[in-house]
Amino acid sequence: MNAGSPEAWICVQACAFAPCQGLCAVFKLIRQETFVDAGHAVVKQKRLALGLAGCVLGFTLAAPCMASLEADQATREVVNSKYAIQDRCMTCHAPSVEDGSQAEGPVAERFHTPALLKAHPVAELGCAVCHGGNPLAAEKQLAHGLGEGGETPLLTGLHTQSRCSRCHLDTELAGAEFFQRGLSLIDDRACFACHEMPGEERRERVAPTLENIAAKVQPEWINGWLIDPSSYFSSARMPNYQLTERQANAITSYLMLSLSEGVPQAPVKVAEPEAKLDRVEARRLLKQSACLDCHRMRGTGGSPGIRAPDLSRIGDKVTLPWLVEWLQGPQHLQPGAAMPAFRFSEDEARTLARYLTATFTTRHKESSPAAKQVILDPSLTQEGQGLVTGLGCMSCHGTPGENLNFKIGPDLRHVGNRKVQGLYWPSMGQDWDMHLVSYLRTKITTPRAFGETHIMPNFRFAPDEIEAIVVALLSFAHNPVPEASRFQLVADEPALQPPTGEAAVVLERYQCLQCHGLRGRFGTLAPDLGWEGDKVHRDWLTAFLKEPYLIRPSLDARMPDFGMTDEEVQIAADYIEATWWDDEVPPDPFEGKPPPLALVDQGRTLFEDDYSCLDCHQVGDEGEVDGPNLSDVGTRLRPGWLYQWVLDPQRFYENDMDDPEATPEDALAITAYLVTLRDKAAD
Repeated sequence: MNAGSPEAWICVQACAFAPCQGLCAVFKLIRQETFVDAGHAVVKQKRLALGLAGCVLGFTLAAPCMASLEADQATREVVNSKYAIQDRCMTCHAPSVEDGSQAEGPVAERFHTPALLKAHPVAELGCAVCHGGNPLAAEKQLAHGLGEGGETPLLTGLHTQSRCSRCHLDTELAGAEFFQRGLSLIDDRACFACHEMPGEERRERVAPTLENIAAKVQPEWINGWLIDPSSYFSSARMPNYQLTERQANAITSYLMLSLSEGVPQAPVKVAEPEAKLDRVEARRLLKQSACLDCHRMRGTGGSPGIRAPDLSRIGDKVTLPWLVEWLQGPQHLQPGAAMPAFRFSEDEARTLARYLTATFTTRHKESSPAAKQVILDPSLTQEGQGLVTGLGCMSCHGTPGENLNFKIGPDLRHVGNRKVQGLYWPSMGQDWDMHLVSYLRTKITTPRAFGETHIMPNFRFAPDEIEAIVVALLSFAHNPVPEASRFQLVADEPALQPPTGEAAVVLERYQCLQCHGLRGRFGTLAPDLGWEGDKVHRDWLTAFLKEPYLIRPSLDARMPDFGMTDEEVQIAADYIEATWWDDEVPPDPFEGKPPPLALVDQGRTLFEDDYSCLDCHQVGDEGEVDGPNLSDVGTRLRPGWLYQWVLDPQRFYENDMDDPEATPEDALAITAYLVTLRDKAAD
């Protein structure tokens, strides 16, 4: 600004006719310039002199404002070299932060809790580390990252959870549940199959391969599925690509007529004329195999930690010969399949397959998509192949060994750093009220709003799911915090590695780690096996693997009867006993000898009366079934493990047992009683 510039004249006029407001505006300009880097000092001084000269005419009238302006000039700055933070947000926000109010309204009070501010002191970290924005700007619009040159839009409320990952390596953070939910949804819908994303190397593809699909599914089912997956199941994970009937028929024709040409396929036997369906035997096989632990059937069964298809309409979908073959050996048809091999005989597999396809179906209903006959058209196969390629179907459904690194969607590794000015808002207008949050929300909610040529499908997310995904996407950004300053709240325990050699073959065949964990890794449906070698007796383990029985009646999940061979049982038991143990498990306090009878009697009294263990556990015909049945606990668990468990149930892994707060003497007496319980638990 120079003496003859329009800006200088505006200053003169403003100060002459509205001295207070004019002078405030000029000092705002001056204060803004004091925040500029040292390299602009000359410019700053010139603007300061010219600005003051332009205000001479109104100076006298504006004198009452001077005291407050002088106080307002003071710059509050947070500088933290460890976290590479230079933050001047406190210049305006200091009073509301220091008096504990932060802002008005329930949202601010909910997120700016005393506990949060204590763990994240504003005097050390500033505001922008959590809220983003441009912390060196003095003008509000720029400081909030909304004007030209704004670096990062200001984040408020739940969206600030996206910035937790800038400092914390842990994703399981208290207070960041929305962020964690967004990451889970991204994993569940396999967004990484089409987009580059941080951490995608740790994620697993969840869609089945299309290899041998012509033998697996019925044309009517796949055609209806392509048009609208939610017509089959409202909870279907596959999104809606908004295909026309012709496009769906073209893809169906390609998949059923051309895709499998030249691809070696597992033999699928032709069904022979069937005898009368034995429903009693089929239900026995369903129960024996604990199918409902993983699969839902008409609103019953299933487990949150297991990705298994809903079988409520399996008869609409698969062919009988394929299902018979699948039940005899899932790995044979789809290497790496999560479903264990139950070793059904051919007759058992046929009985169960016939029961499932005959009972769980809606094909006889006119309203079912599977009821509409589909005519496969060879002339459409080339068009179908083009659609499969163009829509990126193989990013999720590629066959084993296929290169799945091609990403059909844009790179999202740093989407949280995108500037508002660089976003494309077709037919929406461009103004500074636009925000990266709004852009991401719109893109997820209505992908085709950005152009009919865009191929991103509609995932039918609920509003709260969309906001959670937005939070997760905002976290994908260049990290402004030095890596050396990032930290984990809890150090990782040494992780047990998955088995190798013969044990790996057996455990993979039965997919043991789909349900069981190893010290916090792998499955979560069944008990953690990280200490199993120190926990259970070898004789009990081998007998249980051969003939599993119900240990904890209150749980829906139970170990299936896999029909393991004697050799497989010994291989698994050898590996568990030799590998899955820990020095923290104490040795047998009775050194392999029967405990003293007096101690046993004392332990029984403590167990039944003082600690009221029968309120949760069953022994014989007495007690409740909330916890594991302890009728055979002496046969099942080693004394050292029992003693440590009674003394501190949370010592090795988190569980729902209350701490009895037993003394070491009481824990030893209770252990002495428990090791005498050797009757097999009732089913």
